[in-house]
Amino acid sequence: MWGQIAGEPKITIARSVLQTMLATWQPQTELGLIAYGHQRKGDCSDIEQIIEPGPVDAKAFTAAVEALHPKGKTPLSAAVKQAAQTLKYEENKATVILVTDGLETCNADPCAVASELEKLGVNFTTHVVGFDLSDKESKALQCIADNTGGQYFSASNAAELNDAMQVVSKAVTKEFNLLVRGKVKKQSAVLGDDVDWKVYAVKDGKLAENYTTYSYAAQAVFSLPAGKYRIKGIYDGKEYTRDIVITAGKTQTIVMQFQ
Repeated sequence: MWGQIAGEPKITIARSVLQTMLATWQPQTELGLIAYGHQRKGDCSDIEQIIEPGPVDAKAFTAAVEALHPKGKTPLSAAVKQAAQTLKYEENKATVILVTDGLETCNADPCAVASELEKLGVNFTTHVVGFDLSDKESKALQCIADNTGGQYFSASNAAELNDAMQVVSKAVTKEFNLLVRGKVKKQSAVLGDDVDWKVYAVKDGKLAENYTTYSYAAQAVFSLPAGKYRIKGIYDGKEYTRDIVITAGKTQTIVMQFQ
């Protein structure tokens, strides 16, 4: 996290984005904090629970993050497992948000660990936010989300990280069954420019109620009843559409390709 983007340290960007997320965090949803690689160099056991899960004290949470100084390894598999155990994932529904700018560096298989946690957990989910990662690196981490029924979010700069954290916080604090993402044709990275999303119910072949309108950059989440819908994404002055079917009890991720 000491690397820079546009001359600003990534850790500084992450601190600012987290502060913004905390300002809108739903108070009824408990939140905790585990950090790794912030105390000692070259130590894969350097994982610490900074804040126990509980009601959010934004001031205390912000102060704790401000005090973090990345300096060591990236034992993200062990950190996710420790977070799951803290949440008593074998007894309770548990959700972890993993934010990382690097891959596993402690001889563990994050894909296998995620599968194990999903198998043993009551209802275990990990959402992953990859910050300033290459496409190859993102693919190596997406399995953590895929194997636990979570979502993977990619961010390459401050604006995209803020958008990703806003969406993932909504995913955690509010039930949803549709996540939409926009990508430019022949470009695998998530867009950084704003996309206006509209979702319409389709009844008798006609568009009915406009359920929600979002401008969450390239991705947004929706909570929709079962039925037929049309997604509209407006990007760069052009409108793109896609028809989908929402099934009860199923969460979908839809990728819209923009020209």
